[in-house]
Amino acid sequence: MKNSANQKKLLLSSKHMANSSLLAIDPGLSLGWAYWSAGKKYPSKCGIIKPHKRFKDFFLETHSTIHQLGNNIVSKLKPKIIACEWPAFFDSAGGRAAAGSGSVVKLAFGCGQIALMADAFGCEFLPVAVNKWKGQLPKNIVIKRINKILPASRLEYLEPESHMYDAIGIGLHVRGLF
Repeated sequence: MKNSANQKKLLLSSKHMANSSLLAIDPGLSLGWAYWSAGKKYPSKCGIIKPHKRFKDFFLETHSTIHQLGNNIVSKLKPKIIACEWPAFFDSAGGRAAAGSGSVVKLAFGCGQIALMADAFGCEFLPVAVNKWKGQLPKNIVIKRINKILPASRLEYLEPESHMYDAIGIGLHVRGLF
């Protein structure tokens, strides 16, 4: 038990976060991801993964997306840490609408699948609460902040789009920059 607590402290230490390879994930059917090599301040790769095909069942689509993440990204990049946005319920009109539609439950299911996939590949899984890394900031403000943090040459190279920006923001938060 003591070892487990010490490992958790190590995982949460900023030095460990800054020196480990990191895959940051914005979960969903259009899953955004961004990858940092060990010791690097900025991401070197990012992308979007969508289901191979449309299923009539959300859970099959989610499984398809996460299967691609494991086979095409995690198996090749071999990150030490996988940081995934963890959904939260916001007590607002939009938050209640999302909860009523089942969106929060679906995201939680996807996050659980990502945690299982991380374990299967021997990666440390780090849930990142949405309210810790961005709160209720609108997407355009998140994008502006990221554009100020990342050098223009890196942005030009990565060519991020919507969900990739969230994955980059999650990773920058883990690295202590957002």
